[in-house]
Amino acid sequence: MSIEHLDIYSEHFDDIVEDIKQRNLSRNNMPKIIVGTGLSLVYGVPGMKELAVHLSKKFEQSSNEYLKQLWEKYSEKIKVNGLEAGLANVTENELVEAIKPITAQFILENEEKLHETIYRNNTGFYKLLQYLKGTVSVDKRIIDIMTPIIWFFIMKLR
Repeated sequence: MSIEHLDIYSEHFDDIVEDIKQRNLSRNNMPKIIVGTGLSLVYGVPGMKELAVHLSKKFEQSSNEYLKQLWEKYSEKIKVNGLEAGLANVTENELVEAIKPITAQFILENEEKLHETIYRNNTGFYKLLQYLKGTVSVDKRIIDIMTPIIWFFIMKLR
């Protein structure tokens, strides 16, 4: 199996995200694996709480005072209710647009570490992927794999 690394600043990033949305929301591609929190926890994949901390640090370090103020407006709700609930009513497009690349970079960096761990250690999940690799069409050698954090941000941050 090969791993492709994606740069969030690539000219193809938005197209790839849109493709993921279309393939996962409008078609019935098989096999499709939705990796839940259980597997994510076993491999140490950070969740929403860690992402919230990461976003807070990034906005605190930002030189853009307007974005800092916008983040501060929602930060208490995020601390009390969690990231998903805290961001549910964000109306400022500037904040949403600033959150996207930070989140994408966070996800990609952690997904890359996860892939390396899975492949290097010949895990059960790796063995499952190897098995499923033999079940896909020779013309379309794709296995759709979604994780909760990716699914959430594809849906929420359009």
